[in-house]
Amino acid sequence: MKAKEKISFAPEKPYLTASVTTKEQYDACVSCGIKEIYFKNVVRRNQIDYKEKEGQLLIGGYGGIYHYRETNPFVTDYSLNVVNATSCYELYKLGAKRVTLSYELNKSQIEDLMNAYVEENDGYPALEMIVYGRVPLMFTKYCPMKKMNQCRICKTKSYELKDEQGTLPIISHDDCTTTLLNARTLNLLDELPNLKGIEALRLNFTVESKEQVVKVINMASGKLNGSMNNAVFNQETDTRGHFNKEIV
Repeated sequence: MKAKEKISFAPEKPYLTASVTTKEQYDACVSCGIKEIYFKNVVRRNQIDYKEKEGQLLIGGYGGIYHYRETNPFVTDYSLNVVNATSCYELYKLGAKRVTLSYELNKSQIEDLMNAYVEENDGYPALEMIVYGRVPLMFTKYCPMKKMNQCRICKTKSYELKDEQGTLPIISHDDCTTTLLNARTLNLLDELPNLKGIEALRLNFTVESKEQVVKVINMASGKLNGSMNNAVFNQETDTRGHFNKEIV
């Protein structure tokens, strides 16, 4: 039996990456010195139309991986729902430069994944983790604006749904699909100094203004380099998601 090829990566000093929804957010990230920004180079999981793209991509589904793996370097996104070392290994084998972890992992599961990977491959995985941003609740091909005969109005205005729990922003995509976002913002910035073994820490900007983007990047940088010690988590508006949850 042929021995398994071991794949590992040199440990990197943690750094920030960002995903953005608008050109204004993109420019704010560039002005703050973020080197890797996902904007026009994102291939979503549910895409069926693959256009030629340049440079590194953020890919959310297997269709995109198989289409672009020969032509573009790529990072895999959270939508591949990676929760164990074996999934990481298989994605590296397909050519992934980094693997983004699932939103559903808590901190002890992240540690377990890394330890298992090191044990199986005699070296480290290259991981990315989303540490800030509105978590997508639902992706749908239904567009409320189209239904009301107001197609393309989403290009000039923003919309949200309201219920008794709060306000859920709606992100409209170019192909008339929509993503519904959580009312609360995932905020793990206070945890950044304690996140060991994850090289890329992603800030996911959706409905933030240019000023908010700059503020969040400055807070994240301060947490990462140790210059900011005060807590930035806001009990009223933020959530830590699954990060501190016990395994059921």
